[in-house]
Amino acid sequence: MNLEGSNNPYLLRIYIHNKQAMYKEKNISKLLKNKIPIPIFFHSGICDGYHFAINNYISGITLRELLLKNNTNNIDDIMYQAGTILWDIANMLRYSFKTPKNFKASFINGLTDNNILLPSDWNKSIKLLNLISLIDLLIRTNAKNQPKRYDDIVLLINNIISY
Repeated sequence: MNLEGSNNPYLLRIYIHNKQAMYKEKNISKLLKNKIPIPIFFHSGICDGYHFAINNYISGITLRELLLKNNTNNIDDIMYQAGTILWDIANMLRYSFKTPKNFKASFINGLTDNNILLPSDWNKSIKLLNLISLIDLLIRTNAKNQPKRYDDIVLLINNIISY
């Protein structure tokens, strides 16, 4: 929708099936804003029992569409399609920022020494794979009931987007 006096398009989202998704998406938006292109929540609320949000409009696919690409409800299927070796590397290096400085380089050298070829953008690819996976986990995590898991996921996401 376009608002009078503004050149920027906005989107009115009404959450019919999963009303809690609004809160989760709002939290993800706060976490990732200024890091990746993600809609910003200008207003959210409940009207006549319907949860709604007003966001800026960003052209492209939604986070939900990205996570459910190819009609799958299983994030592991998406990761498999992206390349099992990159998925394995992404999982192995997810906590590499907490390991000794030479861990990552030694691990990658071990792969290349054993003739495992990596694409030139492997580092960017594993960050994106981890980010997609972690956002999926964050969506399915209840911060009140699982505060340690939630904090760990946020820490990992912040580590990825800070580089």
